[in-house]
Amino acid sequence: MKFDILKPETVAGVGSSGKDEVCVFPTDETATIHDKLFILAEGNDASGTKAAEVFTQTFADQMFQNTCADEPLEENVFNEALFAAMDKMDEDSPDSKGIQCAMLYLHRHGVLAAHSGQVRIYHVRPKERRLLYKSKDNECALVPGKLPVGEPVKAYITNVKYGDYFVILSKSLGQVVSDRELMDVLCEPVNDKTKSVRLQKKASASDAGFAASVIHISGVMSEAMDESLFENEGKLMAAMLADIEKNRKLAADAKMDEKDKQDKLRPDTDKNPRKVEPETEEEYYPESTGEEPRKREFPIVTATALALVLLAIGIWFWAQQQKHDDSIVQEEVENKGKAKEKDTINILKNTQPKAVSVDDTKIKEEEEKKKEEKKEEKKENITINQEKMDEGTTVVSGESSTVTNTPATPAQDKTATSPQPATPPTTPATTQPATNTPPPTTSPQSDGTVKPRPVIPEGE
Repeated sequence: MKFDILKPETVAGVGSSGKDEVCVFPTDETATIHDKLFILAEGNDASGTKAAEVFTQTFADQMFQNTCADEPLEENVFNEALFAAMDKMDEDSPDSKGIQCAMLYLHRHGVLAAHSGQVRIYHVRPKERRLLYKSKDNECALVPGKLPVGEPVKAYITNVKYGDYFVILSKSLGQVVSDRELMDVLCEPVNDKTKSVRLQKKASASDAGFAASVIHISGVMSEAMDESLFENEGKLMAAMLADIEKNRKLAADAKMDEKDKQDKLRPDTDKNPRKVEPETEEEYYPESTGEEPRKREFPIVTATALALVLLAIGIWFWAQQQKHDDSIVQEEVENKGKAKEKDTINILKNTQPKAVSVDDTKIKEEEEKKKEEKKEEKKENITINQEKMDEGTTVVSGESSTVTNTPATPAQDKTATSPQPATPPTTPATTQPATNTPPPTTSPQSDGTVKPRPVIPEGE
């Protein structure tokens, strides 16, 4: 396998005591994306700074001379570089009390992580918020002129993916920053520079000098031979967790024993049992380690299923929208056709003669009857008016005279007892010859008044 990394971020500083006992390689100024070797050495005393610098420089030179980044690392090459650095440290700083160190090397067969003392190495996967590996503190120290108490603990790591972080922390920084705080910093969605600055702010509470290296994996190219590579990262992490759990149980049992002793010394009046408060964990550890279980793939499967469901819903909505648009277009076409049919029907209705229904004929007959009745009423009114006029006047053609009966006034009653005949009017020459009518005669029983006779029209 081959690795690609982003520019490593290095943090180093002096604590409140003003002592700088840590040496880191490469420094922040010399770090590049092509670096494969990372070293952090911390002295055990004030004179340990020189020893740390000598060890770091010698070890790096030996590794560059005898290794190639694109080739697998042989274990004997690593041991030879370690012994050469210790010999050089014995020559240059024999009075030093020794150093603690950690080495990280990216090569063709994976990642080699070796440490001695309390300098820590972390392997973190932010995508899963998971701590894959944390080096276990030991008492191994590299002291000049003496054989090491034990060999550095080596972890062979092949379970590396894009986005993983490798972090090296000095002893002083590891005591200040807990595992949970480190996870919170590395899992934040910010760049590596910001993460290193936040680590530096947390390290400002330390008394001694501090240093840290943050390596971000930006690419991993797997090969066929990667399946047969040796790996002990999961086993080391599981063993460390088992030891931690065992120590916690022992500590809890010891506390319970002390509480039981105190309860026995108390008087019998205190019969209420005391509840044991749960202990708070200061450090963060994952629930499981080792190989990645299959349940870790569940989020990917879920995301894929959700994406497919959303795609299907989108296609369904698009199809419904298309149907709606087609129905609207079809309705418009049908409405236009119906409008044309209505226009043609109206035109035909206007051009064709209207058929006369039975109701129309009845209405017309009634109207005609009403008109005839009105005419007859008019005729009757005319005849009645004519009769009323004839009652007051008598018209005689030719030599006939018209006698007008007017009611006598009281003065006339005194002077005249009988009516005087009216002078006959002269008829024009063009009128027809007058017929002689007998003069009116009065009946013996009349009161002296002359009643006009009805005029009979000619031809009757």
